[in-house]
Amino acid sequence: MTSDWRDLDRSTRKAILRGEPAPDERTAHIAVHHATTVLGQSLFRRALPLLGWAVVLELPYLVAHELGSPLSPLFLAVLVLGALFLMYRVAASRLAYNRVINGTVAYLPAAPAPAPLPATGEPTAFFQDTRPILLKITGLTVLFAAACGLGFLLDSTLLAVTGAVLTGLLLFLLGYFVHTCVLRPRPLFSFTSGGIEIPSWRLTIPWREIAEIRVTPLRNKPNSPHRVIAFLLTDPAATIGALSRVNAVAARTSLRFYATPLAFADATLHHDADAIARLAAPHTAAPVLRSAV
Repeated sequence: MTSDWRDLDRSTRKAILRGEPAPDERTAHIAVHHATTVLGQSLFRRALPLLGWAVVLELPYLVAHELGSPLSPLFLAVLVLGALFLMYRVAASRLAYNRVINGTVAYLPAAPAPAPLPATGEPTAFFQDTRPILLKITGLTVLFAAACGLGFLLDSTLLAVTGAVLTGLLLFLLGYFVHTCVLRPRPLFSFTSGGIEIPSWRLTIPWREIAEIRVTPLRNKPNSPHRVIAFLLTDPAATIGALSRVNAVAARTSLRFYATPLAFADATLHHDADAIARLAAPHTAAPVLRSAV
């Protein structure tokens, strides 16, 4: 916890974490600085409290199990529930810090376009860059296939079955990505004269429903060079209501993190977020703004 944030009144901190606006500009800057500091922590730093509590919760179970105590199942239940509660607390706090940024950050106008813009109304399609995810899935598939083979060599049924099941699931996922993104690719979203077309949603968002275009850092990795292009909608609830259940879950998550269901990380695209914002500008009168946090 940063010292300036700690010096704020407790009721003020709670109100800001609930998503309420900061009472003044200084408090807003303190809140945003603290939120970006916490969200930018390394994975090890974030996991450290969880590991500490896991050790504290596990010790009674191990002692009871070694002594053959009938209370060992109770301690095991407490261990599992405690771990779930800690995971919930971490997730809830990260969502709260995202609400802080969404509610208090001051956005600055985007820098001038270094490249010429296309003609107004020109359709533009944006495809997903599947190379990073395909490499990750392939690596995991090889790893679990090796674990399966090791299980057969060691005559370990559990290791062999677990490795085989996970390898099968990853092969299915790999085949799905190859089929949908390599053999029969379709754009993740497109700019047309009618609006933003999202094929996976089977929906086109009219340009008149775009209230603002934001280029913002990844909220869980604010130090990353990658950015997110977020299209703020005039009525996000209506858009989410038109989606299927599966797509609606992802859209609500995006709404919590980026104040809109329509947000795309440029790490998964062939275009960077600034370029996408420049390409969207001729289609709409909505302001294009850029965030430093």
